[in-house]
Amino acid sequence: MVNTLESRGVPPGEARDVARQVTEAVSGGGDTRVPEGSGEAGTAMRDAMPAVRMDFAQAGQRVFHGMAVALGTAFHIALRHPGGRTGAVPAPQDERHTAAPAP
Repeated sequence: MVNTLESRGVPPGEARDVARQVTEAVSGGGDTRVPEGSGEAGTAMRDAMPAVRMDFAQAGQRVFHGMAVALGTAFHIALRHPGGRTGAVPAPQDERHTAAPAP
């Protein structure tokens, strides 16, 4: 997002601050307010908001795809897991049932 803001004319230091604020607003529930002011930074921010929204959408899409791959991998591993089947390991016997017979 910083690169998008800088490409639209926002100074680097201000672009980092704005990106941090936007990130906090989006993760915290954000609002629909647009930057105010007639200065160069305010105009650039208003022009950059659609690109910033697209940056977030693309980042979210990558996360979604990564989660889908992880869940698919876990599903395939679960299919190959033996589950309740025991392999060659014998079950331990209870000592009460293996007591020596009385003479």
